[in-house]
Amino acid sequence: MISSPCKDCLKKNSPKDECLKTCQMIQDIQGMQLARRESNVYTAVDFTEESRFQISSPFASALNAC
Repeated sequence: MISSPCKDCLKKNSPKDECLKTCQMIQDIQGMQLARRESNVYTAVDFTEESRFQISSPFASALNAC
């Protein structure tokens, strides 16, 4: 878990929606979270013939690198 970028900020008591557009730290964290979300690899796994489910595999991209 990432600690709040606002905890050491001089504007930490200001409304957050005022800082969202100008704070580089918040923008960097949001960008990192979006990039991480887009890079998830999902692999279908057959449990039985009647049902299928998906699991997120953080190691699937490493397996496909070979």
